[in-house]
Amino acid sequence: YFKQNATSVSAYGQATLKLTDSLRVQGGLRWSHDKKKADMANLLGPNPSTAIAVSLPPNVLSNIRRSESKVSYMVGTQFNVAPDNMIYLRYATGYKAGGFNARNPSPGLPFEFNYESSDTIEFGFKSSLFDRRLQLNVSAFRMNLNDFQDSILNPTGVGFSVGNAGDRRVDGVEADLQLRISPNLRLQGGLSYLDAVFTNYGAGQCYSGQVADGSRPGTCNYTGRTPAQSPKFSGNLAVEYTRPINGGRLELFLMGDMSHTSSVYLDPLLDPRSFQTGRDLFGARIGIQAANGSWRFSLYGKNLSNKTYYAQATTMPLGAFISAGGTAAASGYVGWYAPPRVYGAELSTRF
Repeated sequence: YFKQNATSVSAYGQATLKLTDSLRVQGGLRWSHDKKKADMANLLGPNPSTAIAVSLPPNVLSNIRRSESKVSYMVGTQFNVAPDNMIYLRYATGYKAGGFNARNPSPGLPFEFNYESSDTIEFGFKSSLFDRRLQLNVSAFRMNLNDFQDSILNPTGVGFSVGNAGDRRVDGVEADLQLRISPNLRLQGGLSYLDAVFTNYGAGQCYSGQVADGSRPGTCNYTGRTPAQSPKFSGNLAVEYTRPINGGRLELFLMGDMSHTSSVYLDPLLDPRSFQTGRDLFGARIGIQAANGSWRFSLYGKNLSNKTYYAQATTMPLGAFISAGGTAAASGYVGWYAPPRVYGAELSTRF
């Protein structure tokens, strides 16, 4: 049983001050107030098995409250180095409210999790070049995340809980471009580089078989390691060719695209079984559309090379109970495949 009442109130504003024709400064302020109240009861039926009774002892929490008010802000400046070219510098803070876990398997596991905060500094430029045939945007940033909220399988193997997974820093560079090679041929793409690292996470949950080396007994130290779902490199590239037909009222189009993601860990605990090598995906689309963009019909293919990879992976929930006599051991692992090769047809309209 779980019941929660939540109230969230915020007020915010942003302003831009034009100092000269080329120079502007910006500022923004946001006040947020979050209040939550929860009741939770975890009770067993009349005749539970011994294994379940050990892992899920009765647990009742009533009238648990939390209330927090936070102020976040943004300051920045923009400078036009040319009519269609701008550089900018921005600093911003952020906030995500804390809360409760709707399912708490046993006493001792965290029912509450604290708020997450961030601060980010970013420098970049936005440009339009060669008579606006090329649009190029590039940014470099550093983001610090404090008390990062993450969902991890409980040590009992029963259910997932949200908790604060330490502090992390993310340094990155991102770029995207659109290039009109000719009136009928267009290229667009993006590229990003991320250097993510745990800066303070000395008492994290261990994966099965990991040697505890954390700052508290039975925990593991992740400080200095790269968090899950943080590929060093990712990018995409697409080429589209259009040709007017039927006196210019219709357009025939042909598109090809590819994307790349470098290797990652899929499990927040960085279990070696969740390590996934980099992948390249390819797609194509052909169709016809109205010249004014009011409708479009296309045939498409995704993951044309039929690449097999996982969208997510984790320790098997309830593995100790369901795997007896099966192929998965008590500390088994489970993964969810991403879609294989897919073909389809699509009709869309705008009005």
